[in-house]
Amino acid sequence: MKKKLLILLVVGAFVGGSVYMYTFYKPHRNVQKEKSAFTLSSANLIGEFTADMQAATDKYIDQVVEIEGVVTDVNATNAMLDGAVYCSFLEGELGKVVEVGQGKTITLKGRIIGFDDLFGEVRLDQCAVIQ
Repeated sequence: MKKKLLILLVVGAFVGGSVYMYTFYKPHRNVQKEKSAFTLSSANLIGEFTADMQAATDKYIDQVVEIEGVVTDVNATNAMLDGAVYCSFLEGELGKVVEVGQGKTITLKGRIIGFDDLFGEVRLDQCAVIQ
């Protein structure tokens, strides 16, 4: 009886450890390899969030999108499109935005992580330049 209980405990610990390892150490999501769920302009995206924030949140949060807009600000870690779409970039991608320059139209691919209603900004992460 004790031997069966010991075997059951060992198997249970192994299964529990396997589930833990799979859940917490799985590979990161590669946004750039995923197909875009939406392709739209930054003005349309901001318009949807300001018109009905809850509906836009339900529709766009954690979705991969392609956004076209005018670069209005670039700094060491991020860029802004049309003054209202905040994009943080994958390593090496921000240099491409700097090459395009402020005032130029650009298309980015990234994941929408939220809307900051205080600043009126849609936030994206894992962005990369498409064109």
